Amino acid sequence: METKKRNRGELSRQILASISPEQQARTYKQMAIAAQIADALQAKGWSKSEFAIRMSQRPSVITRWLSGTHNFTIDTLSDIEDALGIQLLGIHYPLFSAH
Repeated sequence: METKKRNRGELSRQILASISPEQQARTYKQMAIAAQIADALQAKGWSKSEFAIRMSQRPSVITRWLSGTHNFTIDTLSDIEDALGIQLLGIHYPLFSAH
C-alpha cells in the first residue's frame, strides 16, 4: 500500500512539473474549490444526490464538480455559494452601497 502511495505521489510531481506555473495555480484553485464544496456538504450532512437535487443537476455533474478538475462559471459558483451558505469567490456583499 505504501508503495502505491509513493508511486502516486511521484506521478503527481511529474504531472505538475510538466505544466506551467499558471496551470499549476489554476489546478490548485480548482481542487481547493472542490474541497470547500465537499467540506460544506459534509458539514450540512448532505449527500451528493441531495445536493444535486437542490442544485437542479444530475449527480454526475456534482461528481465532476467534486473531482477538482471542473472549470466553474461565476454563475455556478454563485449558485453553489447560495445553496451551501459558503463563500467561494472571496467577494464581500453587497458590492454597491446605497447612497
